[in-house]
Amino acid sequence: MGSDATESREAQARIAFLAGHDSLTGLPNRSGFQDALGTLCRTVRTAERPSALFYLDLDGFKAVNDSRGHLVGDRLLRAVTARLLAIGEPHSLFRLGGDEFAMVVRDLGRPAAEALAARVVAELRRPFQIDEARLEVGVSVGIAYMPDDAIEPASLLMRADLALYAAKADGKGCWRTFDPSLEERVVRQRQFDLDMRAALAADEMELHYQPLVDMRSGRVAGFEALLRWNKPGYGWVSPGEIIPIAEATGFIVEIGRWALRRACTDARTWSDLKIAVNISSIHVRMPGFHAEVAAVLRETGLAPDRLEIEITESVLLDHGPEVLENLKRLRATGVRIALDDFGTGYSSLSYLTEFPFDKVKVDRSFVRDLQGRPEKVAVVEAIARMARALSMSVTVEGVETRQQLDVLRDKRCDIAQGFLYSPARPVHEVAALIARIEGAAPPPSVSASDPDGSPTADARPVLSLARAS
Repeated sequence: MGSDATESREAQARIAFLAGHDSLTGLPNRSGFQDALGTLCRTVRTAERPSALFYLDLDGFKAVNDSRGHLVGDRLLRAVTARLLAIGEPHSLFRLGGDEFAMVVRDLGRPAAEALAARVVAELRRPFQIDEARLEVGVSVGIAYMPDDAIEPASLLMRADLALYAAKADGKGCWRTFDPSLEERVVRQRQFDLDMRAALAADEMELHYQPLVDMRSGRVAGFEALLRWNKPGYGWVSPGEIIPIAEATGFIVEIGRWALRRACTDARTWSDLKIAVNISSIHVRMPGFHAEVAAVLRETGLAPDRLEIEITESVLLDHGPEVLENLKRLRATGVRIALDDFGTGYSSLSYLTEFPFDKVKVDRSFVRDLQGRPEKVAVVEAIARMARALSMSVTVEGVETRQQLDVLRDKRCDIAQGFLYSPARPVHEVAALIARIEGAAPPPSVSASDPDGSPTADARPVLSLARAS
C-alpha cells in the first residue's frame, strides 16, 4: 500500500513538473515563464530593483531542422540550452516554444544586462558539433527593462518582442533594447496596413510599366509591371515601408492577385509584347499558385508565353516541394520564370540547375560605375556566359547611359531596363513610349520626378510585389 502511494505521489509530481516544463530541454515552459514574469513584475513594482527581460530567437534554426531532420534539430536545441545555462549569470531561462527562448535577469542594470546580451550572442555564434555535423546558427535578442519600459507582464513581453523585431531587421545575430520609437512605428504600420487595404479595395492603386528593350534590335520586348500608391495626404509611399508590412500581414498575396490580373489585362491590348510581374515569395509558396495564374490567363485571354513571373531567391531559401511544383507547372503551360536580383543575396549556382528558370536579371548594383569597375564587368560577363550555357536570357536592370549599354551589349546580355529608356510610366503612355524608343528619339531627361510629379525609381517610389525596383 505504501509503495502504491509513493508511486502515485511521484506520478503526480511528474505530471506537475511536465505541466510547467519543456520535455525536450527540461527548461520551464511558457506557462512557467508567465508565472515567473508575473512574480518578477510584482517584485519590481514594490522594490524598484532594475531587472530585464531577454527575448531570444535563433537565427537559421529552421534551415538546420529542415535539412538535417528533427532529431538533429532537437539535439541542437539541447546544445543551445546547455550553452545558455553555462553562461552562469544571474538569470532564469525558459523555452517558449520552437526556437524561441526567454531570459529573466534579476537585479541587473543596463550596462551589465547589455554585456550579458553581447555574451549570449557571441556564445551562440560559435559552431555546434552534433556527431559529424558542424552546425552554425545564431541568435537575435530583444531586451526590455523593468521598471523603465514596463511593469506589467504583457507590456514587458510586447516591448521585448519589438526590440527583438528590431534586432532581426538590423541583420540578425545582434541584440537591441526597446525604444519608444519602435512602438510608434508599429502603430504607424498598423494604420498603413488599414489604409493600404482600403486603397486596393477602392481601386486607388495603379500599375506603371517600365520598358524592357532588346539590346541588339533596340525594340521594346515587353514591360515590367510595378505597383504604385499615391496615398492621399501623404504622397508616394516608399516600397521599403509597404512591402514588409504587406508581407508580415499576408496582404501581399491579395496585392499580387490584383496586380497579376491587372497586368495581364493591360498587356492583352499590346501586340506580342511580354509582361513581367514580380510575385512575393509568400505567394509562390502557396500550393495553388500555379492554378491561380492559369485562371488569370484564361480570364484575361493573355497567351501564357507572354507572361513572365519574376521571383527573388528568397523564394528558394527554405523552400518546400510546392515551390518547385508551382514553377514546373507554370513553365509547362508556357509561362516564363525569371530569377530577379541575381547575385545580390545568397545566390547559389545550384538554383539555376535545380529550378526551371528562363531568365536571370542582373541587379542594378552591378551596372553602377560599370566603366570604372572591371571586376563588375567580369561578373556580368560570367553571368551572361553561364546563362547562355543554360539556355537562359539575361536582363540587366539600372541601365542609365549609352556607355553602360555598349559594355553590356559587348558582353552579350540580352535585355536592358532602366532610365536610359524610361522610368515606369502609366498604362496610357505605353504606346507613345514604344514609339519613342523604337523611333530612336532621345529619351527625356531624368530628374527627381516624372513629368506627372511622381518620383522616379531612384527616389524609390515604386512598389514591386517582391522588392523595390
